[in-house]
Amino acid sequence: MSKCKKDMKDGILIIGGGLLQIPALIKAHELGLTTHLTDINSKCAARDYCDYFYEVDINDYEKTADLAVNLVTQNKISGVYTQGTDAEYTVAYAAEKAKLFTIGATTARKSKNKALMRDALSEAGVENVKYKKISCFDECLNAAEEVGYPLYMKPTDNSASRGISRVSNAKELKDAYDFAEKNLLNESDILLEAEIIGTEHSVDCVMFNGILYPAGISDRVFLEKNIFAVQTESITPSLLPSKIQKEMYEKMEMAADAIGIRFGAFKGDLVVDSNNNVRIIEITARTSGGFDSQYRKPLSFGIDILKATIDISMGKKLDVLDLIPKHFYRSKTYSLMPQPGKITSIEGLEEARKIEGVYKIFMTKNIGDIIPEYKDCSIRTNFITICAKDSETLRKIQEQVHKTFKIKTSQD
Repeated sequence: MSKCKKDMKDGILIIGGGLLQIPALIKAHELGLTTHLTDINSKCAARDYCDYFYEVDINDYEKTADLAVNLVTQNKISGVYTQGTDAEYTVAYAAEKAKLFTIGATTARKSKNKALMRDALSEAGVENVKYKKISCFDECLNAAEEVGYPLYMKPTDNSASRGISRVSNAKELKDAYDFAEKNLLNESDILLEAEIIGTEHSVDCVMFNGILYPAGISDRVFLEKNIFAVQTESITPSLLPSKIQKEMYEKMEMAADAIGIRFGAFKGDLVVDSNNNVRIIEITARTSGGFDSQYRKPLSFGIDILKATIDISMGKKLDVLDLIPKHFYRSKTYSLMPQPGKITSIEGLEEARKIEGVYKIFMTKNIGDIIPEYKDCSIRTNFITICAKDSETLRKIQEQVHKTFKIKTSQD
């Protein structure tokens, strides 16, 4: 454990120390909270923004729970929290053990485990996509034939498309199974799921006492999904017709009821198919990642998702004013996608950061680092967030960034 700053009036335990937790730590300090942060990496991106740091894996829910209980016993925290990070089960389990406000570990597991999520949605009649859960490769062929090709093979408890493959025929099953199995965290089952074709969208909501409060929809852009799903852009607000957006929130409300989520952040990855039907890829009890809920939805709408969800995690009442839009700006987070290989140069980064309309640019790799094959969203090396009052200005900002900021690689 390390101490960074002196105590404030109250405390919160935040799970996960990646880039996405930096805005949460800043917001917590604005709210007068002492911040306790966990991550397995002692040099994680958010380390310098916390008051106290603990080297604990975000997936080690038992050790996290012990820490939470200890901090409560010392009257140091009143809540456990994460956002944009796939640690919803760890948060709920630790809060439950520490007798703090929580959605409950059982409910959180249904939102994290993709097979349990499918079971709950199917039983409630919310979604009818074909799927099968398997526990070993011997079950794979029969399950795949039942689901039908093409299908997606997924580890049941990972995120950011880690371990996910698109499977077109039986010959591809073994590689896909091995890839999914390698990316399992605490669960042991693998999910086979029929492909849902359409445009993809990220839907943020906040639940309070069973009532859903909309918190913005973004449009997602991916590389062509020959095998792997890798997102390259996310744009806010969504360009979908208002009728479809309303249907999305209605679908999310039904999904929340099916899973049993009545409080806190609730995010969905949804598809609008060729028949304009709203379909669910997955849902989870946290805010969206990809700098969507952290930066873009606040930029685009003037809302404060982080304050709203931090308040709820501390057992406080939701202030609905935090989620009422104040304006409608255009924003986008996207990544340059250099060829896999060794990074030989990074040009124009600081100049690009100074371009009017550029809000943030993060680099996750340096010269000399290797960019592997793009197999999931976590492999992206950079995240560029821009904002403008209209689409044309946003387009011009992106063009200027592309002319300025370049990442070169070598395959030698």
